[in-house]
Amino acid sequence: MKYSKILAFFTLAFFMLSSCKKIADTQLGDQGQQIIKFAQYGGTGGDGFKNSGISFDLTDPIDSVEVRLEYSSSQAPTQDIFVTVGQDDAARVKYKAANPGGIDYLTVTAAQFLLRNSKVKFRAGQGLSDPFFVIFYPTQLNPALSYMLPIAITAITGAPSNVKASPVTSTAYFHIIGNPLAGNYSNVALRYNYTGTVAFDGTVAGIPAPVSTTAIPATKTVYAIDPDNVWLDFSNLGSATSFNFQYKITQLNNFANISVGYNSAVTDGNSAVKTYLISYTAPSATQKAKFRIITHYNNNPAGGGNDRIIDESLTQL
Repeated sequence: MKYSKILAFFTLAFFMLSSCKKIADTQLGDQGQQIIKFAQYGGTGGDGFKNSGISFDLTDPIDSVEVRLEYSSSQAPTQDIFVTVGQDDAARVKYKAANPGGIDYLTVTAAQFLLRNSKVKFRAGQGLSDPFFVIFYPTQLNPALSYMLPIAITAITGAPSNVKASPVTSTAYFHIIGNPLAGNYSNVALRYNYTGTVAFDGTVAGIPAPVSTTAIPATKTVYAIDPDNVWLDFSNLGSATSFNFQYKITQLNNFANISVGYNSAVTDGNSAVKTYLISYTAPSATQKAKFRIITHYNNNPAGGGNDRIIDESLTQL
């Protein structure tokens, strides 16, 4: 699973929190109550909502999120506490009503996710619960659509009477951003390698004879950043094990056209980057997206390196 490649190609990080005593959370309007909330993921604002934005490798049949709850108090619980969690689709409906004109989040159905360990345990003396897992089935989700899966605290047992679910962060709004350009693509592509610099006019016929060529993956996945932008790995250099080069593609005029940009790894690591959008077919109910991009650059950020020409023709599957 890839978390928050949304907005700025952020890197995925699971937050493994150690158990410790917690100071009473007086900023949540709890009027002195001791509260239980989602660690890292709770609420509709700030870091909690940002952290609950997720994206997947669309080729994976199954993926999961590890989640913990937090006991906010002046001291850890002195006895075992059990908290029941479950899907709260009414929270999705309420969120959409509070954000008119925003993203049209659809419900996540029983065929698209599984909540494992819905009865969560706080062990005596521990400020963090045992983990539980929200399991998703990416192949059952349409990458063009956006989804929201609110998981809420529904019951607390074994706790003192003044221990309540947080009024703000007792629901985690896991959300998946869709984009019509997202999905798996077949890719007919080649990287042309040169020694020194070459002249190139931006046409397919004008690609100079290379010193050598390098194969580029024949299948790629395009991931949504938000409803207007997607990213995908650039050439054969997109994985984190190489240079993490990525295209950033932006829809224009309701997907009638696109513009092509890159992340900072491409622009900072090379020079004289020129992009040519050779062709584009917009996605529709009857037509898959297609686009062909040729990029010419020098592989030294200060110039004086070796030129490369990347030619990729991608067709949505």
